[in-house]
Amino acid sequence: MLPNDLPNQNNINFQNPFKNIPRLSKSIAILITLTYILCYFFPNLLTIFTLTPGLTLGHPYHFFNIITAPFVDIYFSTVFFNVMSIIILGKILEPIWGSKEYLQYIFIITFVSGIMTYITSVFFFMITLNETIMYSYFWCGFSGIISALTVAIKQIYPKKEIKLLFIIPFQCNYLPLITFIFSTLSFIFQVTPASYPFVIYGIYFGWFYLRFVQRTGETVGDLSENFRFATFFPSILHNPIDKLSSISYHLFEYCSLWEKLGSGRDLDTFNVNLPNRINDSDDAKRRRKRAAILLEKRLAQQENNMQSSSSSSSSSNINDDDTDSTSNDEETIDIIIEDE
Repeated sequence: MLPNDLPNQNNINFQNPFKNIPRLSKSIAILITLTYILCYFFPNLLTIFTLTPGLTLGHPYHFFNIITAPFVDIYFSTVFFNVMSIIILGKILEPIWGSKEYLQYIFIITFVSGIMTYITSVFFFMITLNETIMYSYFWCGFSGIISALTVAIKQIYPKKEIKLLFIIPFQCNYLPLITFIFSTLSFIFQVTPASYPFVIYGIYFGWFYLRFVQRTGETVGDLSENFRFATFFPSILHNPIDKLSSISYHLFEYCSLWEKLGSGRDLDTFNVNLPNRINDSDDAKRRRKRAAILLEKRLAQQENNMQSSSSSSSSSNINDDDTDSTSNDEETIDIIIEDE
C-alpha cells in the first residue's frame, strides 16, 4: 500500500504495544518465544532448525532450515527485542495490509534471505576453503524480518517521529539505517552475530519487494522518488548510489525482469540519473523555448494587423484570417511540445 492511500501520519499511535495485538503478529511473537525455549533446553535442535550451510543440502538433509532459521533466536536479548518489535510493527502493518499480504511479505523475505545467506556462505567457503563457515556457524534470527518490516514503515510513514530507546527522537525514514548500524556493530563486537546476514538481505529484499513487486489494486510497486534505494543512506551518498542503481536497473531490464514483474519500466518514475535523461531534458527545454518564441511572433503579428485595419469589414476579415493562422500555429506548438 502506498503512503498516499493512508490517513494522516500524525494520527498514528505507537503507544500501548500490548493492546489490541493482531492475531498473526501475536502468533509470530509466541512462535519466536517457543523456539528460543526449545533450543535453550535442547541445544541439539540448533543444528536442525538454524541455517548451518554444510547441513542444509548435505547429509543429513536439513534443507528446511532455510525457512526455520529466521524464526529461531539463540540470545535472550534478541528474543526480547524481536518480540517487542513484531508486536509494535505488526500493530501498524497488519491492519493496513491485511493478514494475507502481511504473511506473504514475511514468508517471501524469510525464504529469499535464507537462500541468499546459504549462497553467501558457500561463496565464502569456495574462496577461503574454511570448513568452519559450512559447519560451525548457526545463522538464525528474526531480526532479518524485523529489518524488512522497518522498510515498510519507512515507506508508509517516513515523516512519523518516534523515539529511540524512548529518549532520542528520529523520523521513521531512518529506521532501516539505524537497524543496519546496530546490527553491524553487534556483528563486529560479536554481541549477536548470528542474524547479521538476514538483516542485510531483509532490508534489501524488503525494499525490492515493496519497490517493484507488491500489488496495490492496479498499481505494482512504489516507484516514488522518496523510496528509491539511495534514500536509505545519508544524502552525501545519494548520487553515487543512484548511479549504481541505474546500472542494476538496466541489468534487470536487459534480463526482462521488469516486464515479468509488470513494473519499473518508466525510467522517469524510477528516478535514476542517466545521461540520456539529461539529454532528453535539454531537448525538451529547447522545444518549449521554440514554441514560446513562435507563439509570441504570431501574437505580435495579429496585434499589428488589427491596428492597421482601416474598416470594420476588412478588420473582421483580417481577424478571421489571423484566428485561423493562430489556430494553425497553436496546433504546430502542440505538436512541438507533444514530441517531447
